Amino acid sequence: MSYIDRVKIAVPLKDVKELKYGAFTHINDGRKHPTHVPVMIVNKKWDVLIIDISIPRSLFNNTLEESSPKEFPKIVGIIQKYAKSYGIYIPSYCITGAAVWYAEFGKNMPLPCKYNMANLLARIGKTLSLRKNWLGKVWYFNNQGNTGLKVCVRNQEREICFYDKTTKELVSSGEYNRSNQQVFQKLLEQGYQVLRYEVKFFNHGVMKRVCAKYGQMARFDSIWESGFVEQLLADNWREIEAGIPPARSRKHGLIKSIQTAVLNGVKLKDIMVKFGLDYLERELGSTLLKQVLLPIGIRKRNKSQEATYSDLRKQRRSVNGKFKAKKEYVLQKINQYIGEMMPIRLKPETDYIEGVR
Repeated sequence: MSYIDRVKIAVPLKDVKELKYGAFTHINDGRKHPTHVPVMIVNKKWDVLIIDISIPRSLFNNTLEESSPKEFPKIVGIIQKYAKSYGIYIPSYCITGAAVWYAEFGKNMPLPCKYNMANLLARIGKTLSLRKNWLGKVWYFNNQGNTGLKVCVRNQEREICFYDKTTKELVSSGEYNRSNQQVFQKLLEQGYQVLRYEVKFFNHGVMKRVCAKYGQMARFDSIWESGFVEQLLADNWREIEAGIPPARSRKHGLIKSIQTAVLNGVKLKDIMVKFGLDYLERELGSTLLKQVLLPIGIRKRNKSQEATYSDLRKQRRSVNGKFKAKKEYVLQKINQYIGEMMPIRLKPETDYIEGVR
């Protein structure tokens, strides 16, 4: 599967032919974002034609459905057809081998409406905010506006984000978005909301480094057909999932968990250590908690304090196995989507949606 949402590719101007004189000067129609047709801009500095295309909008006229490699020739044809309407011709090999200057990869994950999207995104956002070292210097933002909640970590080269796609699409305006709104409205009526997981790369340099890590080239055909996108999304998600704090237990759930531990012979001291550390790490994060409990001055003067903290964490790990783990059904759903990577497809004649787990 491709799981490419939006991509900008660069075709050298020397490989593009004008079918009518002056076509290059009229190709930019003023749009900043692609709709069901791509945006094309001549970059004179680098002598390239930038083609900015939304894959799902171009193929399906909505942003819920996801493409597969067999549709790659269709995308090439769409680009050629649109270019021809502006009086230029681009050979297919120039499109398939074009350098990728910008890319958005992601997965749509329809979840039952019974899951609280705001709580889920808050937990994911907490994980992202504590993992800034992934990207070096970053900006983290938790944006709650009219378009729904979005949590994100980003720098000048890349971005990882999760957001409430149902709300975003339903409130988006524009003539081109009406059919898209109908798709998400129908899905909502069937009891599903969509969580969007997205990874973006902002320039060709970072694309080359990321693709090389997976043994690929930063070319349009390589990112489409190689399968590295699925691996990239899965690798990032595994690291995120490992740091997601547990869902807050309701009072009766907490009581039952403690009662079960007592009946199983867990010492009261161990119970206090476990829930005390769990609470403090959930509120502050393990890194900040250690900095608060063990300032650098104390660590240098009193090594026994650090040893005590380490012993308490080991004690908590040995006790964890005696508590019944709470089933995280929503995370199981997300793992299913990312693990299976089945494309979302609509069947208008039956209202059936393929790929929903």
